Amino acid sequence: MRIIAIALALGVLAATASAFTPPSDAVASAIRENSVPDRLFVSTLDIIINCDSLGISDLRGVVDGILIRSRIEPDFESNLMLVVAGMCLRLDAEGYIYYIEPEFTVLRDGSASFIIDGTNLGVLGITPTKDDIVDTIKDQLETAVTVFIYAHRDSN
Repeated sequence: MRIIAIALALGVLAATASAFTPPSDAVASAIRENSVPDRLFVSTLDIIINCDSLGISDLRGVVDGILIRSRIEPDFESNLMLVVAGMCLRLDAEGYIYYIEPEFTVLRDGSASFIIDGTNLGVLGITPTKDDIVDTIKDQLETAVTVFIYAHRDSN
């Protein structure tokens, strides 16, 4: 009950991965204007991990796998960066509460200039195992990459 109260207090219901929803024209346009179709920089460094041994190296493998399957090459000089932001907290014996939100961020002169808003990729979850957290990160990253590919669908 305590975990559900936390979720409701944040104004967010626990969610699972949902069907793909195409991005708005404004989001698709911002992605197209700041990137090329087959190159993307993905950062997982903004995830605050406090879930035992779940670490950045676990997430790097997830990111690499998604990019390889999508035939997208990592591009560390891109103006568009997909930042996976979030946090995970262990709640005694009850499991974990987590929030994961991939965000497209446009870089100008080497620093974040603005976030492309409107992708609605954030997920708040409650789980007894940390494996579910990695699965959620994978699902949300796959959805974000699908948004990226969809935005470029007419530019290939």
